[in-house]
Amino acid sequence: MELLPAPKIFDHKHLIDDVIFPRPAAIGYIDSNRVPVRLHYQRGVDPLFAIEMLGYVETAWEKLFITGNFMAPHPDGTFGGNSLFDIYIVTNLSPGVGGMAGFSGYYEPTSRIDAISYVVFNHVIVDRLRRGVVAHELFHSAQLAYDFWEPLGVQESTAVWASYHVFPEEDMVWRYFTFYNDTPYFSLANPSAYYQYGSGMAMKFLDEKFSTEENNFIAEIWAGTPQDTFDNEPDFLDVIEKLLISKGTSFIETFRELGAWRLFVGSRNDGQHFRDADKWNGWTRSMEPYIESESSGKQSIIMGEAIHGLQPFSHGFLSFKRPDSEEGRFSLTVNISGNSRYSLDVYVRNAEGLWQKRASQLIELQAQQEMTSEMSLEFSKELGDTEIVGIISNLAYADYDVDALDLTKSEYSYEFRKLVK
Repeated sequence: MELLPAPKIFDHKHLIDDVIFPRPAAIGYIDSNRVPVRLHYQRGVDPLFAIEMLGYVETAWEKLFITGNFMAPHPDGTFGGNSLFDIYIVTNLSPGVGGMAGFSGYYEPTSRIDAISYVVFNHVIVDRLRRGVVAHELFHSAQLAYDFWEPLGVQESTAVWASYHVFPEEDMVWRYFTFYNDTPYFSLANPSAYYQYGSGMAMKFLDEKFSTEENNFIAEIWAGTPQDTFDNEPDFLDVIEKLLISKGTSFIETFRELGAWRLFVGSRNDGQHFRDADKWNGWTRSMEPYIESESSGKQSIIMGEAIHGLQPFSHGFLSFKRPDSEEGRFSLTVNISGNSRYSLDVYVRNAEGLWQKRASQLIELQAQQEMTSEMSLEFSKELGDTEIVGIISNLAYADYDVDALDLTKSEYSYEFRKLVK
C-alpha cells in the first residue's frame, strides 16, 4: 500500500514520458453509476470481486469527496479512455501488497505542485482488509491533487487515518498503531515505513481533539498544504501549527498531550482519551507503548539511562508502579541535554482508574546545555494512587524543518526516589 515515490527529473509542469508510471493493461471495465470512477480489470480477476471492490470505492468516494471536505482526485483526461477517475485491479502485484497510487503527470490547469493519478488494487486481498485498502489508496490520490511534494510520512499517516474515518468498523487500521507505540522515541518525520503507517495514530488524535461537525481537522491540514514551488513551504507541520494557533493552542502543547493519549491505551486506557481504545485488542502485538523504565515494588531508588534517546518530536515514557499503594512523597528527576525544547509531564492514576496530571515543566536548551528537571510528588494511599508515569517530550528546536530530516538523538537519565519523611 505504498504511494509511489516522487520522480525528481522533470521540469515543473512538463510531462516526461519516462517518468510517468505506465497504466496497467486491462481486458474490461465497469463504470460506476454513483461516482465518477471507471474500474478496469485484468484477465484472471473474479468479476464478483471487481463488483465488490467498486462498491467500496463508491462508499469511500462519497464519504471523502462528496459529504466530506476533501478534494477529489483530479480528472485525468483520456488516460483511461474517458475523463472518469481510473482504478485497476491487477494480477501481478506482490503477495501482501494491497494496492498503490500511481503518478500520471502534473495537472496542467493549475500552477500548483499537484498531480494526476490512478489507483491499483491487488486481485487477492483477504476479506477483512479490502475496505481499508480501498479508502487508503483512494486517499493517496486525493493527496496528489492537493500537494505532490509532502513527505511520505504525512501521506501514509493520513491515509491510515482515512481508512479509519471511512470504515470505522474495520479492525485493520489500529493494528498499525502498535508500530507507532513500539518506537515512541522516533521523530514524527522518521522515514521508517512501519512507523509512518503507525503515526496515523497521531492523526486520529488530532481528528478527535480538534474536528467539529462543520470542519474536519485533517481536511483543514491538507487544504493548507498546496504550493507553487518545490521547497515544500508551507509543510504539514507549518500548517498544523497555524491551525492550532487559530484554535488557541500550539503544536508544542498539542504534541505534549499526544504523548499522554498514546500512553493511555491498553491496560492504561481510562476511557478519557481515544474513544475506541478499548477495542484495540485481540491481536498478537500489544498496544502497550515502549516504556524506558517500568518498575514496581518497594525500591527506594530507581534510576537508569535512556537506551534509545529521543529524536525531534518524539516521546519517552517512564512508569513507576506501587501495587501495595504505599503512601509517601517521591521525587522524579530527569537529566537531558541537547539543542532542543523539552517537557516533562507527570500523571498519576487514581482509584477510579483515571489519569490526572500532577506536575509539568517546559525547558528550552541551547547546544551543549543540560536540563535537570526535579519534581516532588505525593503518592496517596487514600486516593488509591497505583502508578506514576513520566512523559518526556523532545519538542525540537524553534526553527525545526520537517524536510531537513534531523534525527539527532537527545540522551537522558532518570531517577525515581522515595523521600524520607
